[in-house]
Amino acid sequence: MAMKKYFIILILIGIMAVMGGFFAVDRESFDSSNSRESAPLPKIKRIILISADILRVDHLGYYGYPINTSPFLDGLSKKSLNFKNAFANISLSVPSDATIFTSLYPLQHKVFSDYMMLDESFLTMAELLKENGFKTAALVGSEHFKYSNILQGFDKIDVPTGLRSADKTIDSALDWIRQNGENDRIFLWMHFYDLNKQFDASPQYRNLINSDLEKIGKDAFFDSLVKSGKSSLSCTKGDPQVKSAYFQQTPQELADLIIKYDAKVRFLDDQIKRFYQSLEDEGLLDGETLLIFTSEHGDGLCSHSYFSHGFFIYNEQLHVPLLLNFPGRDHSTAIENTVEHIDILPTVAELTNVSLRQTKPIQGISLSPFFDGSKDPDFPV
Repeated sequence: MAMKKYFIILILIGIMAVMGGFFAVDRESFDSSNSRESAPLPKIKRIILISADILRVDHLGYYGYPINTSPFLDGLSKKSLNFKNAFANISLSVPSDATIFTSLYPLQHKVFSDYMMLDESFLTMAELLKENGFKTAALVGSEHFKYSNILQGFDKIDVPTGLRSADKTIDSALDWIRQNGENDRIFLWMHFYDLNKQFDASPQYRNLINSDLEKIGKDAFFDSLVKSGKSSLSCTKGDPQVKSAYFQQTPQELADLIIKYDAKVRFLDDQIKRFYQSLEDEGLLDGETLLIFTSEHGDGLCSHSYFSHGFFIYNEQLHVPLLLNFPGRDHSTAIENTVEHIDILPTVAELTNVSLRQTKPIQGISLSPFFDGSKDPDFPV
């Protein structure tokens, strides 16, 4: 019981620290309509939200990572709105998705762990869209969403018993879109769990990563990670106050950890590419489609001597990718302004002309000022 209390206290402290920084910006008084005359909003009938659990931005090529982990996403970023400073509001999956779906901070929706339930009184993105004629589907990679209550509002709920790899989730998603996506308004959420420790990458993807490492100098690369403090040979897998949670790893063990992770990122990139190209080939990606790509949160990978996520909250756990892609439209813009997961729902609501309401004051801001391809100087930073 003491351990659980300590865990919750750490999470709350981290949340308050994050919120303190963001609340310093007068987000509520910002008027996002100032660029509408020059940037008519696209009319959206298909929304596809892709979230990859524990994906770190600094392991993606378009953020400067020297290993070729994300060739498809790198290309997608060049024809998308790429929010380079997007942040999760908590470093756990279910609470993070609760924030995305409600546009409320964790201290408001009160979901602080993967084993807590979102109160039914809160309206989710799926519920709001369903009320406005959208067919909705959630296909997730882990069973820990089953009792979270964040799946309320989805017509189709596909949760595995245990875990499911991205390729199988995508197969089911493609079948559903083919049945519903041509004539109906749809909202699809795909959640991928493949980067977590329970999965491993095939030799094919490990070989791809090792091949890149050989080109840039494997030993020098991992030595630079340790010397720069981006990774550590001394690490903890759990409660930092418990000495037995610490372990010492060899340089080879650290290399194996990073290679395994990067190989899974490359596998996931290939699967997202397959999904995108399948819909493109079948004419189901057009100017009325919005594809959103993000991550629930990042992971430690022994940065700051921390193996995972949850206890400590650093940028490695909170800095997430966020791409808004409109197939058939060129929105090639890298945006430096700070945005948050809470901004996704207001953006979706505006693009679909859905009235946004919640049982508590909405915290997010629509990202529409960036749709004209410019970097809006008046947007909060």
